[in-house]
Amino acid sequence: MKYLSLLLMMLFVFNLSKAKSKVEILEQSDKTYLLRYENLEVVVQPSFGGRIISLKLNGKELLVGKEVNPSSYGSTFWPSPQTVWDWPPPEILDSKPYKAKIKKEKLILTSDVDTVLGMQFQKEISIGEKTKSVKIEYSIKNTSLENKKVAAWEITRMPKGGLAFFPKGLIEPKVKRFDPIPYEEKDNILWYKNDETEKMTNHKLSVADGSEGWQAYAVNGLLFIKNFDDFKPENQAPDEGEIPLYVHPELPYVEIEAQGPYETVKPNDKLKWKMKWYVREIPDDIKLEIGNLKLVNFARSIINSN
Repeated sequence: MKYLSLLLMMLFVFNLSKAKSKVEILEQSDKTYLLRYENLEVVVQPSFGGRIISLKLNGKELLVGKEVNPSSYGSTFWPSPQTVWDWPPPEILDSKPYKAKIKKEKLILTSDVDTVLGMQFQKEISIGEKTKSVKIEYSIKNTSLENKKVAAWEITRMPKGGLAFFPKGLIEPKVKRFDPIPYEEKDNILWYKNDETEKMTNHKLSVADGSEGWQAYAVNGLLFIKNFDDFKPENQAPDEGEIPLYVHPELPYVEIEAQGPYETVKPNDKLKWKMKWYVREIPDDIKLEIGNLKLVNFARSIINSN
């Protein structure tokens, strides 16, 4: 009897731990949605552009909130190239409310139609249990009566003071609009370490070609990785690049960005683009230094193991 009770207790504990490891998607009292798997948490705000406004691992926040900038915070999505709409971003797609629903362990967010651009966005957000990654599938629907050429563009705002790096592509980085990002190249990896105390007189923005289909940003003891399909430079949107990087001159944030290939979308068809985010604690023996191949190999091991 004693052994039976012990066995039942062990089964109860096992089933409890198993139940806790399931992905949860919850609508919260403030109308945001929480996606949670173990120690990984994502919060989405449908009422403001269907944005991801929080990304946490072990309670550590990675995204910049609206207290830093009331309009430029969290992770958003735009159409590329920027020359089509200039500035500011199209409100309906960037900051107006999205409709939200939960379907098959995914949060699906749909914008209204932007009648000026002739586009409608959809974002499908989920957490992969096996990969422990945030999975996002973006869709750009052509709601006009003519063919459109467009590329997907994800913009993720994170605090300054980190180290950005990615494998260099086939062409050199190009400056866009402002001052260039002062990349350092070592072992075919492009590096940029930003200082939150640096005095800047202008914005910094460069667009680059990558390889291997990933970029990373290390900050506050965490490594954030964007993983996407690589493509050739000739398929980049005009005056754009696969990996843009932006630094605000006054406010304490950078934009870790990625773009997809520039494609023709027929009327009523959709361009689809998949993105994965990985977040991991950086081991104590890996230093955040430009040229540290241990950090590069750590990033590659995360991607390759999944």
